[in-house]
Amino acid sequence: MERITSQQVEHAVNEFYVGGASQLQVHQWLKQAQCAPEMWEIVWTLLEKEGSSVEVKFFSAKALHLKITNSWSDVPLDQQDNLKQKLVELIERHVAGPKVVLTRLLMCSCSFIIHCILEQQSDAVKDFLSAMVLTRSNSPTLLLQLLTLLPEETEAANCKAEQRVTLKVELRKSLGNVLELIKEILEQEMASGEVGDASVDALRCLLAWIQFGISLDVLEPVCPIVLSSVGQAATCESALEVLSAMLTEAGSCASKLPETTFRIVSKLLSVEALLDQAEQTGATDMCRSIFSALLPVGEANSKLILQWLASDEGHEKRAVAIQFITLVLRCSAAPGHFPTDEAHSDQAFGFWYNLQDALSSFSWPYSSPGDDECQRRKESCEALLAPIQRSLVEVLLRKSCYAPDYDTWADDERESFRCYRQDIGDALVQCFEALGVELVRLLEAALMAGAARLQASNGQDWAPLEAAVHAYGHVAECLCRPQCDGIVPAVLLCLPCLVSSNNRHLLCSLFTMLGALAEWLELNPEFLPAVVHVLLPALAVPELATPASLAIKAITCDCWEALQPFKDDILTHCMSAMKSGKLRSSECVRLMYPVGRMLGSLPVDATLSAYLSTCLAPLVGDVQALLGQQPTEAVRDALVVQLRMFAMLAFSLDMDTARRTTQCVSVDEDPTTALMQPQEHAAQQQQQRGLKRRIAEGGGGLEVEEPIAQNRTGQAVVLMLQQLLPTLKVVVQHWAADPNVIEAVCNLVAKTLLSLDAGSSPALLADLIVTISTMYQLNPHPAVLDLCKNLFVLYDNNNNNKNNRPLQLQHGISGSTENNNAVATSRSDANNAALTAFLSQICSSTLVAFEATQDVREHSDMLEAFLVLLSQALRKRPALVLGNAALNHGAVFQLAVLALGLPEHGVAKAAASYLVSFVDHAKDTPALYNLLVADPCSPADIGAGGGAVLVDRIVKCAASDAVRSVLPCLAEVLLTLNKRFPDLLSRLLPVAAASSSSSSSMCPGDSEKARVVFVSGVLRERSSKARMAELVVNFASACRGLMNTEYGRQTSAMLIKDASGGSGRSPNPPMILWTALSVVLGIETRAEIIRGLPCVKMLHQLLCTRPGNTYPSQAIERFIDENKALIRRMYGEFSSPAEFFSFRGKRDSGPYEEFFASDIGQNSSSPDDFHQKFTNVDEIMRVRRATSPTSGPSASGQASAPPAINTDSSRVDACQSKTEVVTPYWASNSAGKIRAIVNTQHFEQAIYQEICQTGRQTSRCQGGCSCEQKYKWHRLLAYDPDNDCAGIFMDWFLFPSCCVCRCNIS
Repeated sequence: MERITSQQVEHAVNEFYVGGASQLQVHQWLKQAQCAPEMWEIVWTLLEKEGSSVEVKFFSAKALHLKITNSWSDVPLDQQDNLKQKLVELIERHVAGPKVVLTRLLMCSCSFIIHCILEQQSDAVKDFLSAMVLTRSNSPTLLLQLLTLLPEETEAANCKAEQRVTLKVELRKSLGNVLELIKEILEQEMASGEVGDASVDALRCLLAWIQFGISLDVLEPVCPIVLSSVGQAATCESALEVLSAMLTEAGSCASKLPETTFRIVSKLLSVEALLDQAEQTGATDMCRSIFSALLPVGEANSKLILQWLASDEGHEKRAVAIQFITLVLRCSAAPGHFPTDEAHSDQAFGFWYNLQDALSSFSWPYSSPGDDECQRRKESCEALLAPIQRSLVEVLLRKSCYAPDYDTWADDERESFRCYRQDIGDALVQCFEALGVELVRLLEAALMAGAARLQASNGQDWAPLEAAVHAYGHVAECLCRPQCDGIVPAVLLCLPCLVSSNNRHLLCSLFTMLGALAEWLELNPEFLPAVVHVLLPALAVPELATPASLAIKAITCDCWEALQPFKDDILTHCMSAMKSGKLRSSECVRLMYPVGRMLGSLPVDATLSAYLSTCLAPLVGDVQALLGQQPTEAVRDALVVQLRMFAMLAFSLDMDTARRTTQCVSVDEDPTTALMQPQEHAAQQQQQRGLKRRIAEGGGGLEVEEPIAQNRTGQAVVLMLQQLLPTLKVVVQHWAADPNVIEAVCNLVAKTLLSLDAGSSPALLADLIVTISTMYQLNPHPAVLDLCKNLFVLYDNNNNNKNNRPLQLQHGISGSTENNNAVATSRSDANNAALTAFLSQICSSTLVAFEATQDVREHSDMLEAFLVLLSQALRKRPALVLGNAALNHGAVFQLAVLALGLPEHGVAKAAASYLVSFVDHAKDTPALYNLLVADPCSPADIGAGGGAVLVDRIVKCAASDAVRSVLPCLAEVLLTLNKRFPDLLSRLLPVAAASSSSSSSMCPGDSEKARVVFVSGVLRERSSKARMAELVVNFASACRGLMNTEYGRQTSAMLIKDASGGSGRSPNPPMILWTALSVVLGIETRAEIIRGLPCVKMLHQLLCTRPGNTYPSQAIERFIDENKALIRRMYGEFSSPAEFFSFRGKRDSGPYEEFFASDIGQNSSSPDDFHQKFTNVDEIMRVRRATSPTSGPSASGQASAPPAINTDSSRVDACQSKTEVVTPYWASNSAGKIRAIVNTQHFEQAIYQEICQTGRQTSRCQGGCSCEQKYKWHRLLAYDPDNDCAGIFMDWFLFPSCCVCRCNIS
């Protein structure tokens, strides 16, 4: 690059903002100009030049910052004082603005100080501050701004670990002077009575140093003046934030410095007077700010507060603890209704949860948890907390009452109140842990008082009674605990009074509570008649159908044996409610569960057949009527609902002993029962219910459940399928082109396969295979391929003889062993032949479908499902694939090789899995061997076989074609090739690597060296997956010009770790992907590693590349299948994968922020950058690609993705941001606990977030304004992997919401 001049730079910057076709070239030139040696001189010229535009000055200031940060070695030691003086003069010149330039100059000063410290100049901070004080403009605000930026720049400094330690040590030496300056400024303004921006800046500076890491005892001297600032309107919010940060930041010294913590908390409680004043004047914002500071302190130090509470009577610490807890109780008892009258009482829930957890694991210093002293102290805490807990129960009952004007509330207010009541229920369960039976007595007293008020007001004052019933429903599951033996819920004794009220809210809460009592009713079946007679009539009332159907489903799940006398009534009311046409689709589907449970309890004879025909006939008639109508969206939706109803019936109709004892397991049940044999578990449940029945089998005296024994071979589902299959064939013929119908049919068939084995009805299963094959020929759909996997599992289980018995013995048919074995062998041969033909047809239809499309990426979901199916077949039933002459192995192989380079990680992983199985079997299979190796003895044939195509594709994908997330998949295929065909790989790999090396712009830099290291390393490695992944990742980094960049090093470390399951070797194990994330998200931020998870923590939340090995997907899927009603109650309707589609967008404020937000050295200019920013979002955030929405409304009632909002193109945002929709796997909840977010194949939860992309200021947001990231609490379904008994529950999680430009009040 030729020597540049200041005129050229100024012209280029101005040209950049003009726009046009040359803007990209100008951008690249400016980035290169920033690295030029002469830029040291140019920046001074441009910054000192009068009349320069803001853009030119900002570019110059940023270039100077980059020079000082990355090219410090260019500054001679004797010129450092001159550089410092120039910086001070420039700061003085720009004191009046522009703010964006001044901030960047202050960042330059911070970088100067950091480098001086690293050069052993211990007084660097003091010297620079002295130089600023000596200037004419020695404003304290300027010093505070510099000191505020200094800790942040230190944290962001790119230096070694030992240098970072040196920096922190030296900066902390200056802490005394910083605190004195802050204290002096605050005292001066307090004394003058004019508290303004200087005090706010001082508090912000103090907050930055607290977050930098300061011991609590060092901060104690400034605590009084900060407390005094709370009383000033201008500094109240900032002072409260500082006080909270003192006691909640990591390492808040609660354990190391408990006495210091106590003294600060004691002083913090002086804000109670300010709280009294705020409540008297109705200043709800002030109340919210005070509680926002207090409550995090309590949550972070709950164990310490309990230790204060356990102090000896009369001790000052006990009084402080009681005062603090009472203040939190005031927060919960805020007057008015949430969220219309007040909006801060919900903040206290986290404290109550943490306090109860701390009490459960109470410990006393210098004593073990089990000794007498610790137990005495714990009992003292419980005694002191008991009256507070009783008051809390009364408060929660009052706060959960509906407001008189509830019907006029907006939808978002109602949703907030619904979540608030859910939190109240969770808090009451925590109170049960402390109060036990006393809580039940309190709720019963509230029930009786509410019933009296209802009668006295002639049904008008119903809210207190409804709140008591709602609370009782949340603690209902606790009634099964031993301490509640003999307690009869009072609500069951006053059912007639409650039902006669005819209040919708009250009845809905009542029915929800009855469903929660299902486990208790199982132990006390004498109360079932009254409950059933209340619930069944409500099924016909549309307003009550949802809670009534949920309750009847839960009761039939747990109490199906005791409900036998009521089976006719249950079937009649359920079928009548569904025929009425008044229920929603979800309620109709839900009611099929109790229908199936009641039918499933009948013996397999004419009785079951008659009942089943009676129930199925009207439903089949409805389907046939729909088939006779014109195909419209309404008809399609109605048809899908009918198919979902059949699927629910099949699921609940016939479950064997093992599934019956696990499908309805309560969340509080002992998880060890899942490890019992099914008969043992059934016997234990029968003993608990007093319904034990002994059946002698061969003198063994085995205890089983008689209805299950009569119907344990899937015959009920066979009867259902025989009646339904002809209609399904017609549905497939008429609606094969509609993906929603196809998915519904596949779901139905998958549910039936759960109850069948390969010998249940050979003719029926053969007919079912023909139907599936026909459906796939008419419309190749991924759901059909997933169904085929279930079919292979069904036949694989029978083929492997997992039951270890011939089929006749399974059915109780006697016969000789030879005849039984002969029949089983004959049937197995017939099954293999049918599966072979079926697999051939599926493969043929798939290949035809892909030949008809121009781009396989448009059908990546089907490609992934197809390759997964073949991979599973090769692993479980290789004979079906390898011995299938009709299967076009060559075409499938080419398709898998093509899929290796697709950006979707799932597709590449499926392709790699198939190719690994393919190569494993190629050695012993002539057809595959000939396809992979053309002629291993002829050098002329090198490159003619499929092996050459595969190796060439792997190398090209690693070099440039594929996103980096698929590199471990490529390494796995290479490792298998080197194990099975080392000679072939040794000849093909050098040729492929050389071809990639000769390609222009593919392998810049040390390409030849990288190629040699890659080839030799791969050919040597035959055992370690981690080592092979490291070779491939390093080769890819070299080819893309990322080898010596921070981005390349850190992403390589994470990819290698993922490839080895978290245990592989990594070049830099402690490093984290914050640079990679900043490239993708467009932000400058820091992150920390989360051990054991493929996640980093940033923006106050976890960001995960994938679920990881510890993600409890199977447990989540199982719980969803077993508790669909509960999930619907918490979330809503289920949707199939096609009904969910995500989008991602980017909202740019223009190229100005885009250019100046990226730093040289952090954002690489390699050809891979553009691909990383957009295609590789799946690697970092699992942001789903946009897909076309389904036509018409969803059958489940869920809305599709929101449409684009047209904005005024003449207006731009002051802060640049990116908008994304992400589906998180892991997240940290409001209590700081890591939870698994429910995001599975059939159940997705998405978060819409907008993330700041620029720094603090932009050209449109400057002066007293700055860009800030805002956050929003989301309530998501979560799962605790450490507590399977908790099941799926709702929890609060914080995610970025928007990026705003906020300004000072002045």
